[in-house]
Amino acid sequence: MKTALLLSMLLYLCFEAGICLLVSDSMRLMGKLLRSRKRLKKRLEKKHVLGITERADRLVKGAMGKEKGGKWFLISAVLFTLAAFLALRMYMGPLCVAALSLMAGSMPFLFLKLRLSQRRNEASAEGEAFIAELLTDYRLAGCKVDGGLEMIACSDGRRGLKHCRRLSEDILSKIREAGNAQELRDCAEDFAYAVGTKWAQMTAFSIGIAAAEGTDITASLSDVMMQLREARSLAEQRRRLNGEAGRIVLLMVPVSYLVTLFFSTSLLGVRTTAILENQFHTQSGLVLFFAIVFLFIANLLIMSLLRHVQFDY
Repeated sequence: MKTALLLSMLLYLCFEAGICLLVSDSMRLMGKLLRSRKRLKKRLEKKHVLGITERADRLVKGAMGKEKGGKWFLISAVLFTLAAFLALRMYMGPLCVAALSLMAGSMPFLFLKLRLSQRRNEASAEGEAFIAELLTDYRLAGCKVDGGLEMIACSDGRRGLKHCRRLSEDILSKIREAGNAQELRDCAEDFAYAVGTKWAQMTAFSIGIAAAEGTDITASLSDVMMQLREARSLAEQRRRLNGEAGRIVLLMVPVSYLVTLFFSTSLLGVRTTAILENQFHTQSGLVLFFAIVFLFIANLLIMSLLRHVQFDY
C-alpha cells in the first residue's frame, strides 16, 4: 500500500515537472511582460507628476546641454517685468499689459523650444550612424553596454556623431553613478527626450534593460537599424521638397521691416528718429513691435518643425 502511494506521488511529481518544463518559457515571458507593463506604468506616472521646474530643467538640458533652468527663469522674469513697465508707462489697459508681458516673458522659452527642435533634428539625423556604431562597439565590448557607450564617447566625433556622442557620455556617467536597478533602467531617459524619436525611445529602453539586467540587445539594435535604413529614403525626399521654406521665413520679416524703414525715410521723407519714436514710445507702435517679434519667433519654430521633420520611422 505504501509502495503504491509512493509510486503515485512520484508519478504526479514527474507529471508536474513535465508540465513545468513545457510552460516554463511561457511563464518567464509572461513575467517579463508584467514587469515591463509595471515599469511603463511607473514611467507614465512619473511623466504626469513632473513639475514645472523639472520640465524646465529638462528643456534647458535638451536645448543647451545644461541641467538647470534658473537663469532662463530669471531672463523670462526680467523681460516680463520690463514689458509690463513699458506698457504701464504708455498707459495701456490691463489686457494689453498682460498680453505684452506674457509675450515678452515667453520668448526665452520659445527660443529654447526652437533650439531643442533644431538639436533634435540634428541628433535624429545621426540615428543610422549612431545605431551602427553602438551595435559594432557593443559586440566588440563583449555585449557590455557601458563598454560600447565608452567606445562611442572616446571616438572623437567618428562618423559625425556630434550630438549622440555627447548624449552617450551623459548615459555612461548615469550608468556609473546609478545606485539601483531602477536608476539603471532610467539612465537613458534624457537621451530619448533630447532626440525625441521612436528609434531613440527604443534604443534608450534597450540600453536601460542591458544596463540593469545584462540582457543581450543585439537583436533589438539590429531591428532599429533596419527600420532606420528604410526611413532614410523617405527623409531624403522630404528634405528636397521643403528646402527653401525656412530661408524665406527667416529673411522675409527682417528684410520687410528694413525695407519699410528705407522707403519711409527716402521716399516719404519721414525722419528716422520720428519712426523710432512712434515705434517705441507709442502704445500702438510698441504693441505692433512686440507682436512682430513674438510671431516671428513662433513662425520660426513652426517652420523648423515642418521643414526639418525628425528622422524616424
